[in-house]
Amino acid sequence: MSVLLKINSDSIEYTYSRYDTDKGFILTNQTIDPELPDNKDEVYITSPLKLDTDFNEKDFEIHFLTKKDIKENEIFQIYTANDPRDKKRVGWLIPTNSLDSDQHDYSENPHFLKYAYKAIEEAIIHASPDIYMHLATCDSSGRVNLSDIFHKNTVILIISKETLVENQVEFDIDKASPSLIKHGYVKLTSNSPDTIWLTSDPHNLESIFITPISENIQNYQLVSELLNSSFAYEKNSFFQFFFLYQIIELLMDDIFQNQQNALVDKLIEIRSDSGKVKDVLENINKSVKEKKRLSLLIDDYTTTKSELEALKENCNQLLRHLDREPGKEFHEYLYPIRNFIFHQYRDFPEIARTNLDHVVKELIDIIPGLLSTYSYPRV
Repeated sequence: MSVLLKINSDSIEYTYSRYDTDKGFILTNQTIDPELPDNKDEVYITSPLKLDTDFNEKDFEIHFLTKKDIKENEIFQIYTANDPRDKKRVGWLIPTNSLDSDQHDYSENPHFLKYAYKAIEEAIIHASPDIYMHLATCDSSGRVNLSDIFHKNTVILIISKETLVENQVEFDIDKASPSLIKHGYVKLTSNSPDTIWLTSDPHNLESIFITPISENIQNYQLVSELLNSSFAYEKNSFFQFFFLYQIIELLMDDIFQNQQNALVDKLIEIRSDSGKVKDVLENINKSVKEKKRLSLLIDDYTTTKSELEALKENCNQLLRHLDREPGKEFHEYLYPIRNFIFHQYRDFPEIARTNLDHVVKELIDIIPGLLSTYSYPRV
C-alpha cells in the first residue's frame, strides 16, 4: 500500500518506512527518478500530539470509516462482547482531524496517545485506492499533515488484536456495521464522504458499544451492504425506509423458513393423528402471512420488545396523518406504513414527511438490537 503525494507537478508514490521521534512517520520513495532532482526520497507525516510508541510491536487491525461533519473531539472507546453483559474494550474510534490537533479533550490521555500512534501508522500502511484520499502536496520541507491526505470526515477504527484474543471476542466489521451506522459511521470507500447523507444525534458518552449481528443470521454481509452502500447515501426518506424494511424482510424470510421446517418435522411426528395434523397445517398457513412473521420477530425471535415505545409513538403519529388506525403491536403500526409507501407512494401527504423521517430514525435505533438478539425459539 502507498500514499500518493504531489511533488512539484509530479505524483509520486511513497510507502511507510519507520517512525522517528523527531521527524515523525517517515515515508520513502523507492523509485527516485534521477531526471527529477526535486523529488524527495523521504517525506514526513507529523502530528502535534505527544505520541506514545509503547504499542509499537503489538498487532492491530484498522478500518476506515467516515461520519458526516465529524468534530475532532468525537473520540470514543469501542466496547463489544459476545454477551452484552460482559462488554470489553477492544479499540478506539478516532477522527483523522483529531490526530492533527492537540486541542481536544484526549490530547493528553495516555491510553489514547498509544492508540493514536498506531492509528496513524496503520492508516499510512493501509492507505489504498479503495478508500477516498486527497492528492496531498508536499512542500519544500518534506512535511505532510495527515489531514492533507485524508478527507476531513475520515475516521479510523483501530482494534487491538491482542485484546480480542485476551477477551475471547471476535470482531467483524460487517457484523458491527448496524451499531456503527446507528451512530453515523459508514464504511469508507472510494466515494467522496461528501456524498453521504446519513446523520446522527451527538453521542454524549465516552464510549460506543458494538452489538454484533447474531451468529444465526448467515447473510449478514447483505445487511452491511444495504446500510453502507445504499442507505447511508440516500437522502429520500421513502427509500431510506425501503432499505431498512429490506433488513426486516430478510429476518422474516428466515423466520418463515425456520417455522416451516419445524412444523414439517412436527407434521411427520404426528402424521397418524388427523386432528393434530389439521392444527399443524393451520399453523403453516398462518406462518406464511407477513403480519404474523412481524409478530414472531418481536415476540419470539428477538428481545427488543421493551425498546419499541418511541418507534410505536412515531409510527402512530404517521398513521394518523395517513388516515390509518394506530396500532398497539409491532405488526399493527409498522406493516400499514410499509403498505402505504409500497402501494400508495403518490398519495403520501407532504405534511407527513417529517413524521416519516422520525420513523426512519427510530428504525435505525432498534435495528442493531433486532439483529444482535435474533435467535431461534423452540417451535
